[in-house]
Amino acid sequence: MLFAGNAHAAAPDASALVRREENHIFGKSLRAKVTMLVDPDGISRTLEFRFWSRGFDRSLIKILKPVKDLNLGNLKLGKQFWQFLPKVDQVIIVPQSMMLQSWMGSDFTNDDLVKASRLSVDYSLKLTGEAEVSGKKVYVVEAIPKPGAVVVWGKIVEYLSQSDSVFVKRELYDDKKVLVKTLTGADWKTFNGHTIATTLTMTNHAENGRRTIMKYADVVFDEELPDSTFTQQRLRRPVY
Repeated sequence: MLFAGNAHAAAPDASALVRREENHIFGKSLRAKVTMLVDPDGISRTLEFRFWSRGFDRSLIKILKPVKDLNLGNLKLGKQFWQFLPKVDQVIIVPQSMMLQSWMGSDFTNDDLVKASRLSVDYSLKLTGEAEVSGKKVYVVEAIPKPGAVVVWGKIVEYLSQSDSVFVKRELYDDKKVLVKTLTGADWKTFNGHTIATTLTMTNHAENGRRTIMKYADVVFDEELPDSTFTQQRLRRPVY
């Protein structure tokens, strides 16, 4: 039995666990500076960008480094996703069919960065067991896309801390249920009541275990971000 170690313990609700996880990650709003190291074991390169989000449906990314990509950006409003190309001063629509594409040559996809899909909304969730990951006791939650949901993964397995539903690890499977990538967290810190992994490592099993490491700094949760933060005008504006 799933909770045989404690015959009287009621199994926690998978949806409640995931909603609590999402509150940690999203909050009312999030602002951060992010450093991304792509392929640290091979021909590595580094990106830096600023990230803003409000709730679950608005986010903005503006690249700081490398200089050749300065001010390139992405904007998400609901299910719509745009990219700003400063070299040609043009905003283009990124179709849903490209959400699985690599973001800036990294092992993170467009969907991973802006979280166009959401576990608690787009997936049916089931608690499947317990485990220990990175020294933490975790619940294992299996997420299967709901009928008609526009998502990029055929299955997601989420590992959440038993003590507070904090994200620990995620396995991403394709439509044939083949493991494609694994996202692992480290360096957990708490900001205004939100505990997150400030280091995320995406391992790409389809690319011989190639990795991309993402580190968060200057993290601020739950401040007031006006509507003007998430507009095409702001997407075009330089940021330093």
